[in-house]
Amino acid sequence: KLHTDNYEILHISLVANADALSKRLQKDIDDGKRQPDNIVRSVARIPYYEKLSTIKIDVSNITPDQAVEKIIKL
Repeated sequence: KLHTDNYEILHISLVANADALSKRLQKDIDDGKRQPDNIVRSVARIPYYEKLSTIKIDVSNITPDQAVEKIIKL
């Protein structure tokens, strides 16, 4: 069991636009880490993230370190 008495739990989604997501996935495909159909399936799921009751952080045009900084500031 996770003890959360002294913590605030934040629900966060890291989201990206279709172009940024496609470019990142294509790099993984080129590196042999993913299959080509991952792009179509992943882009199709983008609208579902809007329906989540989470804090959204758009990571389309930022680095992982910048995403961490945004999370820390919450």
